[in-house]
Order: sequence, then structure tokens, then C-alpha cells
Amino acid sequence: MAQKRVSVYVDGFNLYHALDDLNQDHLKWLDLWSLCEKIIAQDGSEVLDTVKYFSAYATWREKSMRRHQRYVAALRAQGVTVVMGRFKEKRNRCRSCGTKYISHEEKETDVNIALKLLEFSVTDKFDKAVIISGDSDLIPPVLKIKQLTPNKKTLCIVPKKGHDLMTTCHSGTRLKKKHLEKSLFPKIIKSNKRVIECPKEEWLPQ
Repeated sequence: MAQKRVSVYVDGFNLYHALDDLNQDHLKWLDLWSLCEKIIAQDGSEVLDTVKYFSAYATWREKSMRRHQRYVAALRAQGVTVVMGRFKEKRNRCRSCGTKYISHEEKETDVNIALKLLEFSVTDKFDKAVIISGDSDLIPPVLKIKQLTPNKKTLCIVPKKGHDLMTTCHSGTRLKKKHLEKSLFPKIIKSNKRVIECPKEEWLPQ
């Protein structure tokens, strides 16, 4: 029997905030390809075909952006496909004092995930899609996959909260810390004559 092709779609910010809530910074230097290899069936019936990471750079926070860029470089070095969205400035006014301020709203990530899910489904690029997110905005594309390609399976792995998405997919589970602990990058990664070093001491594996 042929192995089932598995494609993984990672909601970068959904995952990051879940890791941040754990207050264990070393888990943020996470090798997503290695993590996804642990997620697929271990009996040889599945093969990891693609891992796609969706996020956006916080360009107004330079230090944070530089760390994020280095993490993205590490992911790419391991074969992960990176799809970047953007942040949009949003002008606000405080209801109580009237003070004006600017916030930033992440745009495009959920749309980018939805588009890739549907594209890879209808063009027969996977047998099973794994979604690492709890964002309920991804429910419509999952329902559309069920309608258009009923032979395709979806699995939701929720980093923190996401009951509705989990129950919409064919199956769902929580992201396990034991898998995170065993899927961390080393301090230094060498790729195509480039050296990528962990950008923050607190991110190093314990």
C-alpha cells in the first residue's frame, strides 16, 4: 500500500503565542520539520511531504523582527516553505480618555493558509492535511475540502485553544509538549555555507 502524503500548515502566531504562554522560552527555537515528523503516523503508512509556515514580520519592532528573520532562515534551511503576510496599522481612540494611538493588526495569514489548503487539496498534492492552529477562521476551508475532495483527510493540532476547528476537522488533538521538547534546533545551524545561530540565549535548548 502506498504511503499517504501529509502536508502540514502552521499558523505561526497562533503557535508562538501558545509557546509564549508556557513561559519556557527554549521551546521557541522549534524545528518545525522535526516536529512534524513526530506528528505523522510512525508505522510507515504516512510520509511528510511539505511543511508550510505562515506568519508576518513585526516591522515596527526591529529587534523582534531580526530574531524572527533568523528563525525563518533556520526553518528554510530545514526544508520548510515560508509564506509571509503583513501587519496593517490601525488607528484607535481610547473610549475613556480620547487619546489616539496606533495598533497593528496581522493580515493575510489565515487567508494564505486557506488558499494553500484548498489549492493543494484540489490539485491532489496531499492525502492528509495537518493544521497546527486553533483559529476558527480556518473552518470554512476545511468544510470546503470535505465538500470538494471528500477523499482527503484533515487533522487539527491545537497549540492552545480551538475546539471548534478541532471538531470540524476529521480528527484533532492537542500539541504535546513531549514532541516540542524533542524537536528543538541546535544552537548553530549550517546551511549552504551560511551559519545560522540562535538569536537569543533564552531560546537555547535546556
